[in-house]
Amino acid sequence: MMHVTLWPNGLIGRVTAVILIAIVLEFIGSILLHDQIDRYTLSEDHARRVAELLVVGERLLRDAPPEQTPTILRDLSTQHLSVEITPDPVVEPARPNSLLANMRGQIGRWEPSLRGKLLRLSTAPSTELAGRQDLVGSMALSDGRWLRFRSRDVWGHWPQLYRTIGAATILAGGVLLAAAMVVHTLGSPLRGLAEAADRVGHGSPVMVLERGPRDLRQVSRAFNAMQARISGLIADRTQALAAVGHDLRTPLTRMRLRTGFMVDPELREAMESDIGEMEAMLDSVLAYLAGDNDTEPQRRIDLTALISTLVDADADLGRDVSYEGPDHVLVQARPLALKRALSNLIENGLKYGERVRVQLIPDGEEVRIVVDDDGPGIPEDELAHVVTPFFRLDEARMRNTGGLGLGLAIVSNAVAREGGRLCLSNRPEGGLRAEVRLPVKAPCAGAA
Repeated sequence: MMHVTLWPNGLIGRVTAVILIAIVLEFIGSILLHDQIDRYTLSEDHARRVAELLVVGERLLRDAPPEQTPTILRDLSTQHLSVEITPDPVVEPARPNSLLANMRGQIGRWEPSLRGKLLRLSTAPSTELAGRQDLVGSMALSDGRWLRFRSRDVWGHWPQLYRTIGAATILAGGVLLAAAMVVHTLGSPLRGLAEAADRVGHGSPVMVLERGPRDLRQVSRAFNAMQARISGLIADRTQALAAVGHDLRTPLTRMRLRTGFMVDPELREAMESDIGEMEAMLDSVLAYLAGDNDTEPQRRIDLTALISTLVDADADLGRDVSYEGPDHVLVQARPLALKRALSNLIENGLKYGERVRVQLIPDGEEVRIVVDDDGPGIPEDELAHVVTPFFRLDEARMRNTGGLGLGLAIVSNAVAREGGRLCLSNRPEGGLRAEVRLPVKAPCAGAA
């Protein structure tokens, strides 16, 4: 079952998440704060306008003749405030309400002369926008009439809220952009370091640019020094082992010459067998140590011709080796390294079995080389370990077959350098199947 987590695993993701959470909290806090400020400011503005309307309207209507009343009411009305004269209050007294009580107090503070007036305040649904509330009220005039007014959208603060959200969004976007730049400055060197570490682990040393903050530059410098030391140690070890292997060939040659003068045929045969086994071990060690240091270039080769050469050579020695596949398959590869790898697979099959069958199967962008034998196979839990250098299944098997356990390791390394892969599996009918998959086109540099 795949485990899904919302919290990022990477450093860059976590830093970004923390910054994003901080911005969201600041965003919510700003909206709430500005919302409260806008509510209070909007209420004060309406109270001032209503107070001025009531004072001015009362004075104009008191001194003007009746025929000018419609003109005065039209001049007093605005987009957000409308007035009319009614013979009765119209507005029913509202139940005790903190908002209305606050509005009444603000009107009285703006115009103290209105404190003794008979003033009724209430709210009513907006006639223009659903969900809004208008302030409606009536004030008794000295002639017994009532001056009725409607102040639209007193508590409809959504436009102000939208402006607040827009401003906070712009602010959050700017902060997030700056944070992304900072995170990129920190994360880019870390990603480069991780990629370099992965390439070094696959045998491709790469120098890391020393950039970014001081701490990251120190890490990059230490990493470069570490891989230089590791490369030096590996080169010294490889050179020492290669020198030892090369120097051992001279005494082995002398031993082989001296063995030829031995009178006892059985003893001579046993000595020649031991010397041959030692030479085979030296060859495998030197081939494995060559590894990525092999300077052989890639070129266009015919896989069919290469495999047929190996199969025909074994057939001439009386071995049961057969080939099945097309007459020509061209790939880009290192011919000597690939020939050594395929030869190891065939020899491995003949070592543990009696019959080997080689198939060449073109498969789209890849070509498959399948080597089947009729030997005992490999335990399933050991299939992933047999390509490890110097790995042997058991001591008894090692004594019976000889070798150092480098055959499949050499194959795996050679195939990987060509951009391919080696797959091992047990056949249902018995025996081991070694399948090499190679790209038809040349792999990119460093694909191994």
